[in-house]
Amino acid sequence: CRGLQVAGVLSSAVPALAVACVVSSEALGAFLAGGETRLKALVREGVVEVPAEPSETASAVATLRKLERTGASEKQRVSAAEVALAVLTGAGEAGADRARSKAEAYLRDRLEEHRSTAGRFELNARLHPEDKRSWEVDLLCRPLRIAVEIDGYHHFQDPERFRRDRRKDLDLQREGYWVYRLLATDVLSQLEHILHTLDTLIEARGREPGGREPRHGHRHS
Repeated sequence: CRGLQVAGVLSSAVPALAVACVVSSEALGAFLAGGETRLKALVREGVVEVPAEPSETASAVATLRKLERTGASEKQRVSAAEVALAVLTGAGEAGADRARSKAEAYLRDRLEEHRSTAGRFELNARLHPEDKRSWEVDLLCRPLRIAVEIDGYHHFQDPERFRRDRRKDLDLQREGYWVYRLLATDVLSQLEHILHTLDTLIEARGREPGGREPRHGHRHS
């Protein structure tokens, strides 16, 4: 039900976004054969009413409307709506992973459009630290040793995944990488802040003396 509510709100904000709800004919028949309900009347009339928007949904809608006001292309607005829909309705580990993948791709596209980050970050790059396990990094800038990791809500629900992320952070930090973690939901609502933070990190890396020996013993590129 919440997924349909979110879909209704996002579709209103971005009419070009196509959303379909698929149910079996048996389930639909059983629903229609039951007693009269307000929900059935809404279905019969083709109306989905959302009495109150969850705060995250309202934030996503505000972002989509801002994109429209600032003249973003329809492709970008639809892409943003798809990210919001996936992030806000992704249920279970598989759904959460799909939502995170959409958020990663969306942020990569925005980084390519941003002057200071364009051409710097690889999507889903594989890193092989010396004498350690191999890691896949969501967005990686090798020359400046900056790693961006996007977390879904499930990262904090699964203790083993949480421990794995901390081991990954430690291995990256030992190799001299700065690790910047952010939530999948923030890719839309906090995009300007994310870009500003990356600008700050890139500027700070640029101020470092060439060849300075960091604590872990590896030279900066």
